[in-house]
Amino acid sequence: MRFVAQFDLTADVSAPDDIEQKSIEHPNGDFKFIIRRKTVNEGNGTVTLHCNMAFDAAALDQAKEDFMSCVLRVLDILALVTHASIKFHRVHKIFDLSRGKTMRQGLMFVHDPPEPEPTTFLEPHILDAASLFLKAEVGEKVLSALRWFRLGVVAESPEDQFQHFWFALELLAVHEKPAEDVQDLCPKCECALYCEACKEYPTHKPYPKQAIAHLCATIAPDAPDFFSIANKTLNMMMHGSSVEKIERKIGHQLHQIIDPLGKIVWIGLLNDLVKSLPEGDRPTELSLGQASTFVKWDMSAAVVMETVVPLGPDGEPDIELMTGITAGFTH
Repeated sequence: MRFVAQFDLTADVSAPDDIEQKSIEHPNGDFKFIIRRKTVNEGNGTVTLHCNMAFDAAALDQAKEDFMSCVLRVLDILALVTHASIKFHRVHKIFDLSRGKTMRQGLMFVHDPPEPEPTTFLEPHILDAASLFLKAEVGEKVLSALRWFRLGVVAESPEDQFQHFWFALELLAVHEKPAEDVQDLCPKCECALYCEACKEYPTHKPYPKQAIAHLCATIAPDAPDFFSIANKTLNMMMHGSSVEKIERKIGHQLHQIIDPLGKIVWIGLLNDLVKSLPEGDRPTELSLGQASTFVKWDMSAAVVMETVVPLGPDGEPDIELMTGITAGFTH
């Protein structure tokens, strides 16, 4: 089935006023991307690009996922040819674009506005804890892990958060690498390998991945499978798998990996910092903030509807001409 989506991008580069004359088309006809108009966001140096995309999907309930795959493909190419920051912002509508229909099924997306005021949190006791940790005498690996943790906290996309937290975890693990030898593991089942000739289990100094596994087991002993799942996530991500494919393979959503990963890094950093404080400054208790999730969530809902989509000058349904239908959140 052919669908059309109405959506917005935000960019730090603008487009000419007659940009609608140009489109980006997949050579196989899988999608056609058009910038319909633009809105300059005064004061912050960005532009909102109001776009349409015609694309193929098997059914309406699959349309948003297939649309996102197409639009991210376009954004990847635009990053290559512009070196500009062009980001997906939000989708407004997705409607059936099949020929010969009067009533068309579609989705209208409603987005919850952000909270008008941020939470008051930078209390004196939080700032006191920050001042205390600046006294910690830590090496370059821990400082670098702290930097990657910060980048993971502020990152917008789950993929970036996962990778930043993993970099931090690896640095901490190498820094805390256990001195004792570890057993060789089977690459398939991950059980200890036994040598029939020597009648013993071979051992070696821990590899980085084994140091990471040891740190995860030390900090989160109640989650023995976590390292294996997180490591599979990393390997699939590094080999180009989409988030959807990764989630199907590991049996978890990515946020279910990111949050415990970030927490393990957080605890590991705290342990290192406290140990590195001068002995007289080591606290018996601390007041710290802990988020319920590291992932950036937006609340949205999709209204399934069937309605008339007006025709444009070319005789084709034009989603831009749909007016008078509104929806919103009630709190």
